[in-house]
Amino acid sequence: MCRGDSLFDKRLTWVPHLRTVKVSRLKALNLLRVLSHTSWGADRATLLRLYHVVIRSKLDYGCEVYSSATDARLRVLDPVHHAGVRLATGAFRSSPIPSLLVDANEPPLDLRRQSLMVRWFVVGIDYIDFLTPYLAWRCHLTSCLSTTFYILTHHGPLASGSERLWRRWV
Repeated sequence: MCRGDSLFDKRLTWVPHLRTVKVSRLKALNLLRVLSHTSWGADRATLLRLYHVVIRSKLDYGCEVYSSATDARLRVLDPVHHAGVRLATGAFRSSPIPSLLVDANEPPLDLRRQSLMVRWFVVGIDYIDFLTPYLAWRCHLTSCLSTTFYILTHHGPLASGSERLWRRWV
């Protein structure tokens, strides 16, 4: 979906990345267009699920990183979100976007990005709390082993070149 050169620009505005995501997801909307045929197409719940899997997941991926872009630049992805929800619900093009999102039980992309950021932050804090005892134990163990190793390497039988191996593996 994204090439590495489209991810960053010199000023970290995320414009190339957002354009690439928009173009690729507009192409993916064709799948919803085909499957949303009125006489033989999929039902509304299936289309919304397909929208979540194929389109919204790509819009959400990495939003923790590219959310540093300005709101105007992030709004580039909103038409893709609106078109996907509109196709999945079968709404008319003239239907207002806020009522369309309420009808589909979908949050606007800016609120979704904020909730994903909060979730990412909370999970990160939980992960750090989980790792803190391990890291403290490892630092204590490394300190004890380093002291023992120093005594052995400088005053014992391992004094020939073993410090290099120790630094490599610990």
